Amino acid sequence: MLRAMKSIYSPAYRALLAWLRNSRIQQNLSMRDVGRKMGTTHTWIGKVETGERRLDITEYVRLCRTIGVAPAQGLAMVEAAMPKAKDSPRRVGG
Repeated sequence: MLRAMKSIYSPAYRALLAWLRNSRIQQNLSMRDVGRKMGTTHTWIGKVETGERRLDITEYVRLCRTIGVAPAQGLAMVEAAMPKAKDSPRRVGG
């Protein structure tokens, strides 16, 4: 049986982290700037961007808002990068 790859190692998650980092840089925000605005440390931002610290969904939305990007844009990118399921779930009932 094949084991599923942890999502933090997936190409889709890595692409999301790169997008977040590039978006921060494009807004001319340092990790310290973002950390201050979020009430956290720049090291937390660095750990998120390198994949050392995993983001939960609420942290992701807060980070996106802080750096001025739409969370939906990143989610669409992740969805597009993910492999399609072999079998779609079937509806039960009518």
